[in-house]
This record gives sequence, structure tokens and C-alpha cells, in this order.
Amino acid sequence: MFFKNQADLYNAFPYNNLIRVDDTTKITTISNDFTYGFYLRGKSLKNEAKVELGFQNDLIWYADSVLSKFYQNSMVKGAIGYKFSDRVDVNFIANQIVVGRNMGDFLYEAHADVHLSDVLGKLRIGAYSQNKSPEMIIRKCQSCLSFLERGRPKLGEDQDSKSILSICKQ
Repeated sequence: MFFKNQADLYNAFPYNNLIRVDDTTKITTISNDFTYGFYLRGKSLKNEAKVELGFQNDLIWYADSVLSKFYQNSMVKGAIGYKFSDRVDVNFIANQIVVGRNMGDFLYEAHADVHLSDVLGKLRIGAYSQNKSPEMIIRKCQSCLSFLERGRPKLGEDQDSKSILSICKQ
């Protein structure tokens, strides 16, 4: 907890004229993940393919001293792997958010494992592509900064503290 003990001459606290500021952020997340996986094997046990399909639903409650919101993201997940022998393994993984606040975010990943020897171990070669939304704190700061750059009037002139709050909550 932070207590101001002098006047805010430079409007450092744009939300209201607060005397007491609760500097607390609370994030609660509940995830439901359903995955189905199976193997496809030939008659020889050396080659096998593994397929995994899944769906993940995230429920997110966000609260701080100014804002309280609920968000939800739904993601489809998939993985395909093929084992050529006990020495070579290739895997492809895809995660895509299809519904929710972060719709369009994805992570596509591929890697190959090559077992060199018992002494040297295995060599992993991989690559990925990712599209990720900015973190919540960055979005919040950007909306407040753009508001400040437009030239914020002093409280009580053209806008009251509730309208300032509504602009910074975007």
C-alpha cells in the first residue's frame, strides 16, 4: 500500500485525486485442457506415428485498484510426430487461439531429434513461428500514454475523474 503525503502537483496519478493507492494486481486463471492422442504403428516396431489433438479453454479474471475484468481464450492444439527408427524422430506442434481476447495468437513449432551415440547423446534441430498479443500491462500503459500525449486537462476543467478512468480502461 502506498500513501501520498503531499499534493500531486504534476498529476502523476491520473486516476482520480487519490490519497490512498492500492498497488495490487490479481490474476486468476482456470484452464480446461482436453487432449486425445494415439499412435499409428506398422508391422515393424521401428516406425511409428503419433497424433495428438486438443482443445484448451482459459478463464481469466483480472483485477487491480482501478479495473476488474473477465477474459476467455479458446485454443486448438495439435501435434504430429513420426519416429523413423530409434535414432531419428520428427515432430510438428501447432497451438492457435481461435476465440477470445487473444484471438489469432499462435505458436507453430517443429523439431527433429537425431540420436548420435550413447556418449554424445542426441542432436535437436528446431524452429518455431509465433504471433503473440502484447501483455495486458503493456496494453493498459499504451492506452494511458496515448491519453496523456493528447494533452490531459486538469481534473474538474473539461473532464471528471470517471471519464479519465474510462479512457485509461480501454
